Amino acid sequence: MILKSKRHDSSIDSVDFSKLLGIDPLTSELLISRGITDKDSATAFLYPKLSDLPDFTLYSGVNDAIERISQAKENGETVVVYGDYDCDGICASSILSQALIQNGINAQVFIPNRLEEGYGLCFDTLEKLAEEYYPDLIITVDCGITSRDEIEYCQNELGIDVIVTDHHEPPKELPDCVVINPHLDTDKGLYSDYCGAGVAFMLVKALYGIEFACKYIDICAVATMGDIVPLTDANRVIVKYGIKKLSKSPNTGLKQLLDSLGVKHDITSQDISFKIVPRINSLGRLGDASRAITLFTENDYFILSCLIKEMNDENTERQKLCLKTELDAEKQARDIINEERAIVLCGEWHKGVLGIAASKLVEKFNRPVILFTQNGDEISGSCRSIPGVNIYETLSIFKDYFTKFGGHSQAAGVSMKASNFNSFTKDFYAYLKTMPDSSFEKEDEYDLDLTSKEISEQFFEELKLFEPFGYKNPKPVFLTTTDEAHFSCSKSSPNHLSESTKKGYTISAFNKGEYLELLNSATKKHLLLSLSKSIFNGKEYSQAILDGVFVKDDGIIENYTSEIVSYAKTAVLGQNLNKVVNEIDFYRILIDSFKQKQYGNAVICFTFKSFKKVCKMFDEENVIYDKFYSSKTISNTTNCIIYCPIKDYFEQYDNVFYADKPLGTPKVNDRYTISTSDECKLYGDLLDLNIDRSVVGEWFVKIKKLLSTSIIRSCDSAERSLNVSNSDRIIFNLVWLILEEVELLVFDKEKLYYFINNIRTDLTKSRLYCIINANG
Repeated sequence: MILKSKRHDSSIDSVDFSKLLGIDPLTSELLISRGITDKDSATAFLYPKLSDLPDFTLYSGVNDAIERISQAKENGETVVVYGDYDCDGICASSILSQALIQNGINAQVFIPNRLEEGYGLCFDTLEKLAEEYYPDLIITVDCGITSRDEIEYCQNELGIDVIVTDHHEPPKELPDCVVINPHLDTDKGLYSDYCGAGVAFMLVKALYGIEFACKYIDICAVATMGDIVPLTDANRVIVKYGIKKLSKSPNTGLKQLLDSLGVKHDITSQDISFKIVPRINSLGRLGDASRAITLFTENDYFILSCLIKEMNDENTERQKLCLKTELDAEKQARDIINEERAIVLCGEWHKGVLGIAASKLVEKFNRPVILFTQNGDEISGSCRSIPGVNIYETLSIFKDYFTKFGGHSQAAGVSMKASNFNSFTKDFYAYLKTMPDSSFEKEDEYDLDLTSKEISEQFFEELKLFEPFGYKNPKPVFLTTTDEAHFSCSKSSPNHLSESTKKGYTISAFNKGEYLELLNSATKKHLLLSLSKSIFNGKEYSQAILDGVFVKDDGIIENYTSEIVSYAKTAVLGQNLNKVVNEIDFYRILIDSFKQKQYGNAVICFTFKSFKKVCKMFDEENVIYDKFYSSKTISNTTNCIIYCPIKDYFEQYDNVFYADKPLGTPKVNDRYTISTSDECKLYGDLLDLNIDRSVVGEWFVKIKKLLSTSIIRSCDSAERSLNVSNSDRIIFNLVWLILEEVELLVFDKEKLYYFINNIRTDLTKSRLYCIINANG
């Protein structure tokens, strides 16, 4: 894990820059951190205008396309807009077809079926089109750039002209027809990162002018967000103005969809990405995507209502299928993640959810993922990647394996003979191992360090100017460092935490309940935050969302209470070590294992002394590893040390090492667990504690009385409510563990708080109690 600033090297002074632009100094620092260091580029970024969109007639093929489309109108020809079944292809098809129709051209739309016809042009589909529509011209959108043979057949055998508009990486040999692909014009200094709908929108702009094209800019914004292309330059302008149109005068179908989802406030890029796009995609993932065209072309309320119900129902079904696929693939990946630098799997999965499931695994394990599903003797796969691996360029090396292949740096689609799967996988894995380690290191970047800076309300307001957020323009992330925090559980859920800061804003930590102990500890913590203005009950307030928490070695402090409580928690797990060895052998095996591979090893330290020793040895041996205090804060299995864990995180690891002899260890899928045989001092300390029946009974009475008057969601909150003294903290925490172990103290998973179970019980049923009283 690498935590680093995005700050670009720049000699420009942020204060002078802020005065030049008339903005808050922190806003100017944020611009500089993103490489925006002059007035013109800053003005274009903060205040984008439609006039900033480039002249599309400067791009290759555009003037030829305009001429051919004009000829089609003059001659009364039939034009088929041939799209793709995803959100981008649907939006692109809608934009271009409606623009042509409204300008007097007989235009039809054809969207292939994902399951029956697959992506792009194919011979059978072209013959079907010829028989059904009798077209004189086919214009592709969001596809066609790799269909050289199919286009040759279409023009020479079927007598149908073809214009290709596409945004995917072009091959060396282009189709022999009019081709519009912005990637062909990068040497001219022209912007190239449009999505398929962006290319269609810009073609409409070139044909009929910007005012006419803006009738469809909200549709184009949806596609641009959905296809995860960079939100820079022209794309930023399109999405910015598209969101404005969505908020004020959206396409009829989009408005009805948003209304059905209860989106009444100003539309955000997040609304598009997480509410609109998945529902459009769901129709193509599970069935006939051409239904989605109706969303953009129909005005009848009843017809749209029926369609939107289908979209919602199929989106729910898609979510279920995706979760099932993700969990199944993750289970299979267990034998891969700690040995290979990618995950390549083939299963009996629904083709329509492969890409989403692959993205989930990439997020979890930080490595490229390819998921295949089989259809006859051929398999089709969706590929997703990490920033350090350009999946399109990497897979291009193996293109001889594929019957179909296309995509871009972070996503691709491939098809191959099923018989080639094992050979391809072996070669692909081997090639990735030749790449530098740095390509696979996970980086968490932040824009600015706010630890010692004052944050004004003006800064919160000016953050809105950085929207819309998305790929290549992520929501700004800020770092703050603290060794003093006072987070508490929310009233609705102990899994949500919050803290009111002295700087005037609230930090909300959603789904981070397990980090409560870490956040409120005295150790030095690095918090990653995103800031925004939020509206609740009609009132606007400043808020920070906790995106991540990291603890560096220099921030981990010796905390005896945490050590002995963490050590005691293992007592309830029972003994399950595969091997116990002497200290010399333990550290030799530990270092060898960490050096052999980058993933799959975790070492657990209950004492600060052993933690420092392991760190020192690793550093001397140049071993790469992550360090965590209390909570593991990333999901993948990079080699790590965890000091005083509050729970186990180890089922994903091949090897788990205990640097102090534990009381008990969890069963880790029959994998290798090893401990040093040297006696742990904490064991002797536990035996010296006085926690007999009377002590447990005394604290039980106090806890029972507390729970009768207060809602308690954690041991920490009970400790604070009872004003437990520092001298009694260890006893209190261990009594709490004993009461939980014998089920006198129970956490209600439905109501989310603790209650007393009024049953008669024998304290010797607690393994921890017996150990402390020398009966274990």
